[in-house]
Formats: sequence, structure tokens, C-alpha cells
Amino acid sequence: MKIDQERLVHSPTGKLDVAPEIDFSRYTLIVVGTGASTGGFGIAIQNIVESSHTIRVSVLQKKPGRNCAGGALSISPFEVVSIPVTSKKVTFDVINTETTC
Repeated sequence: MKIDQERLVHSPTGKLDVAPEIDFSRYTLIVVGTGASTGGFGIAIQNIVESSHTIRVSVLQKKPGRNCAGGALSISPFEVVSIPVTSKKVTFDVINTETTC
């Protein structure tokens, strides 16, 4: 996986962090993102549940409310988590919500 570290991987302090090495023989990455958008959008993994045949990921996707002013800044919110390696089918349940201004 190639990561554009200059644009995407930053610590809470705003300083550039180095992307960690990932052992794909031990871990599966779950990645969710909104794609390119303006300010006020966000995404978060709420829950991951494993059954005998699948991995079900619950995702909360936020967008600005109808009367909210959008920002001019282009952003691409995303979240990445690792789980133990699996070959099970991964499904996503996305809940869309609007933020209040």
C-alpha cells in the first residue's frame, strides 16, 4: 500500500508521522473514506463484528446540515483499523447523519 505521507499521514500535533509497516500475513486492514469533499464531512468506524462467515463493519458518515456553510478547504476524511488476518467477506453498514451548525 503506497501512502502519500506528505498529504495524508499526520499526527494530532500536525507533524508528519511515518506510516507503519504492515504485516499482511498477520493483519487485514479495514479502510473507510468519504472521498474528496469540503469541510464538515467526516467518517468513523463504529463497530466491527465477526460471525462464522463474515466481518460486518458499522460506519458513521457525517455531512454538514442543509443550513450549514461549507468550507472551501478540500479534505478526504478516512479511517483505517487493523484486524487479525481473515479471508472472510467484509460487509459495510453505513449510517449517514447530518451535523448541526
